[in-house]
Amino acid sequence: MTKKRSGRLPAVVVLSLMVGLSITGVVGAQTVWELQTAGLEALAGGDYYTAIEAFGSALQINPQDLGSTVGMAESYYWLGEYDQAQGLASRALSLSRRDPEVLTLNGRISIGSGDLDAALDYFNSAIAVEPNNVEAEIGLAELALAEGRNLDATLSLERLLRIHPEHQKALLSLVLVYEQAGDFETAERYLDIALQTHGNAPETHILAAEYDLRRGNNDAAAAHARTAQALDAHSTSAARIRATVALLDERYIEAIATAEELLRGERTDASVWFLRGQALVGAERIEEAMDSFRTALRYKPDDEIIRLVAENIAMREYPMEAPIRSEFAAYAAERADYFADGYLYSKALSSYRRALRLTPFDVSLRLSYAELHRTLGHTATFLQELAVLTDAGQGTPEIDRRISVYENALSESVAFQWAIDQFTLSKSKTSIAVFLAGGSTPLTHPLSERELLKSITTNLESLERVDVRESSVSSDFPDAFARARSEDVDFFILLWLTDSPRSFGLDATVHVGRTGVAVTSISIARVGPTRVIDTLDAFSRRVAGMFPFQTTIIRRRGDLVLIDAGLRDGIAEGAELTVLAPEAIIVAAGAIEYSYDAESVLGSIKITRRDDLISEGIISVDGLVDAIVVGDTAVMPGETVLERSSGALYPLLYDRVRALR
Repeated sequence: MTKKRSGRLPAVVVLSLMVGLSITGVVGAQTVWELQTAGLEALAGGDYYTAIEAFGSALQINPQDLGSTVGMAESYYWLGEYDQAQGLASRALSLSRRDPEVLTLNGRISIGSGDLDAALDYFNSAIAVEPNNVEAEIGLAELALAEGRNLDATLSLERLLRIHPEHQKALLSLVLVYEQAGDFETAERYLDIALQTHGNAPETHILAAEYDLRRGNNDAAAAHARTAQALDAHSTSAARIRATVALLDERYIEAIATAEELLRGERTDASVWFLRGQALVGAERIEEAMDSFRTALRYKPDDEIIRLVAENIAMREYPMEAPIRSEFAAYAAERADYFADGYLYSKALSSYRRALRLTPFDVSLRLSYAELHRTLGHTATFLQELAVLTDAGQGTPEIDRRISVYENALSESVAFQWAIDQFTLSKSKTSIAVFLAGGSTPLTHPLSERELLKSITTNLESLERVDVRESSVSSDFPDAFARARSEDVDFFILLWLTDSPRSFGLDATVHVGRTGVAVTSISIARVGPTRVIDTLDAFSRRVAGMFPFQTTIIRRRGDLVLIDAGLRDGIAEGAELTVLAPEAIIVAAGAIEYSYDAESVLGSIKITRRDDLISEGIISVDGLVDAIVVGDTAVMPGETVLERSSGALYPLLYDRVRALR
């Protein structure tokens, strides 16, 4: 993006640019030209820290050097430090308002800062100065991707190729765009052209290797990685792909050796420690693997996928009293407390449940979880959680006192009046199967997809009215459909996961179990330090609200009935439900709804009192004959509106194309 250049920068700017910048060991007797050259070489090689030091040293000697200002702005841009980059780029623009390169750099930084209107103005200004400016055209394509206009991006890139048929970034960008669209034939055609015209560039082979990995062509991916490393012996990306291929091919010793080779160059790379840990798990060296995961988390404590994988392995491989389980539980509990203090109760419940799966009999933890339910008005659940501790021999006089107080307080509750244990009921649920689509491999965290699927399944299993009968990887739709029918589920869900360094995404299609008809799709993406947990929690909430409500009559006393749905199911006092024989209701052939014949309606229930998991109601009979019996089904007709939403600033495809150089 940047070339050597010079210009005048007001001396006052230097004070704002140089605060906090280390410039030792670079200035010496070097000239501005030499320092700018060193900065450009470092920038071209992706060594942004060295580039910033060199450009900063040049600016210390000559605060009015435009080229170093532009180079420094670009370095911060590639680091994702858009506020710092914006200040530098604005200064450069004040010196050279009609320079297409400076205008384009400002446009790209504006995308990163979220000011898309300004980005469009900058790119158009660059093209007005120099029609068909390559970098500005690329910038417009990136802007289109950021806005989700993939077709516009494709047209822009292909228009650019008609003028510059061998432009590397345009070719590689089109590979990613067509891959995202599922047009693999066209993607591979552009990839072949890129390899023919830029086969001497290591980044071309890196992209080809990553593409092959996503397509499951491990041998081809390894070959491209070796070529990239032959072209650039210091390519960590190539070595990382080689290690990933070895891991996926179960060559664990090779994967461990390659990861350790990478760590000799960069000890603080959490992703390599994670890769090493996965290989050690495969080699059944669990203690070493956990040490590797813990090291990864020491360097990157907010990497949720590493933490989820480590937690799941700890639960599988270590007894409940193991210190490692307590260590992971403490982190989850701390986050739960943080969410609860911020009134983010859904997230707090999810984090407490994670912690309790690791250490089920931690008294302090279970008390905190119980207190949260009490705060939410789930008094019976609060009492049940205290009983769990006493049943496990963890009771205390204070816990016993509180149990006595709340048992007395609940003496008029629905459960007490009906003499029923609402927490051991076999509730009526919507049955589902969840399948992770084959090839849905998060490259940033290899072999994490099964652990992520396990976490997704665990979240879904915590839902009151969802029964997950199968959860596994499926090769394709026919396989998933056949397995869903064999499990006789109401619905099945096909999942795809997308993992990048700054974002995490989940796409899903929901199908009727008996017909395979797709009835809706879900797309969720999140950024930020809790992006993975936020995505999984959002998916669970979406699923919880997706299926039509149904409940079962479990007791009857005259005109009063008891149903297996309560406060925690969201049922409202005064709600009216329609009663049918269970055999009269089926899942609609092509929609998320139940179908039944109006003539099969037996009557209705009006809810009069609620408990946490059960409710009492009064029945009204349709017609002269009262045919309502225990075991009948009650439904609540209503429309479910599903929205396609994303918490990510931009689509994941934009992140991939932006990263191309």
